Amino acid sequence: MPTASQHRRQYARNKETITSVKSLESPPKDWIITMAFYAAVHLIEGVIVERTDRGTNDHKTRRKVMNTISILKPIGGKYLTLEEYSHRSRYRCEHFKDEDVNKILGYLDSIEAHLNLKTSSGN
Repeated sequence: MPTASQHRRQYARNKETITSVKSLESPPKDWIITMAFYAAVHLIEGVIVERTDRGTNDHKTRRKVMNTISILKPIGGKYLTLEEYSHRSRYRCEHFKDEDVNKILGYLDSIEAHLNLKTSSGN
């Protein structure tokens, strides 16, 4: 199982990749959405590992554990939206608009801001 710091590094790499892909002439919106979701996964897994000493192995378990950790409860709705959009991208091959990408990246930024502000305040 990766450590909390390994999850944070992966989150940072995902964010860097999103920035690079967004700079393309015609950025693939579906991949940006998917990368945003997985960036959130790593950010949240880092908190889970810090609080429980072990991570989760699947999305369903992660959602359940998120409901037991007070710092993660307020971002649950945004996380679920990221997961839903990523699922639509990966499995339904939906096409997205710039507004969709902006919404998802805004949710990711909101999750990051919440966790950065609260990570030292305990469970």
